[in-house]
Amino acid sequence: MTINQFLKADLHVHSYRSNDSCSTPSGIVSRSLKTGINCLAITDHNRIDGALEIQTIAPFTVIIGEEIKSSGGEIIGLFLDEVIPPGLTPLETAKAIKAQSGLVMAPHPFDRVRSSALGLKGFHEIISYLDLIETFNGRNWFNSSDLKATELSLKYNLGAVTVTDSHSTLELGRSYNLMPQFDGTPSGLLTSLTKSKAIMARSRFITRLAPLSAKIRKRMRIA
Repeated sequence: MTINQFLKADLHVHSYRSNDSCSTPSGIVSRSLKTGINCLAITDHNRIDGALEIQTIAPFTVIIGEEIKSSGGEIIGLFLDEVIPPGLTPLETAKAIKAQSGLVMAPHPFDRVRSSALGLKGFHEIISYLDLIETFNGRNWFNSSDLKATELSLKYNLGAVTVTDSHSTLELGRSYNLMPQFDGTPSGLLTSLTKSKAIMARSRFITRLAPLSAKIRKRMRIA
C-alpha cells in the first residue's frame, strides 16, 4: 500500500462555532493541507454547523461530529445528520447518536483536569453503545489519563483514536491516526482504525491557552 492510499485522520477538531475556538473554516482547511491532514471530524460543542461549513469547502474527507455535553460528561457523536441537544443523560445521548446511525466516542474520558470528562461512571453507563475511545488526546496533561483509556479500549475491544482536540489551527497535524482509506461509512472507519498507526504529540503550552483566549476575544466582541 502506497502513502497516497493512507489517511492522516484527526477525529476531534473544533472550529470557531465552538465558544472556545477561533479557528475559521478556511484556516482549518489551509492548515490541514499544509500538514497533510486529509480526514477530519469537526466536533464543535453542542452544534454541527461548523462541520457542515467545512465539509462544503474541504477537498478531503470531513466527518460531521458533535461534542455533546451530557449530564454526566462529554460524549462525541460522529456521522451525524442533526444536532443532539446537551443536558441528556450519557445513556440518552449515546442512544440519540445511534438513532442517527452514528458512532459513539468517549473524548478524554479520564482526564483529571477537565470537569467535563466522562469518568468511569459515565463510561460504564454507555459501554454497550460505545464504539471509540480516545487513547491519546493532545490536550491531556497526564499520560495516566491516556493509559487508562488504552487499558479499557483493549478490555472492551473499542476503537482506539489519537486526536489533537484542536482549538487552534496550530495544533492540527501534531497528532493523528495514519490509516488506510475507507469508504466513508461508520463501519468503514472502524475497520480502517484497526489497521492504523498512532502519531502522538502533546499540545504546546501556548496553544493550550487557545480556548481561554477565544472565550475572552468573543466576550470582548459582545461587550
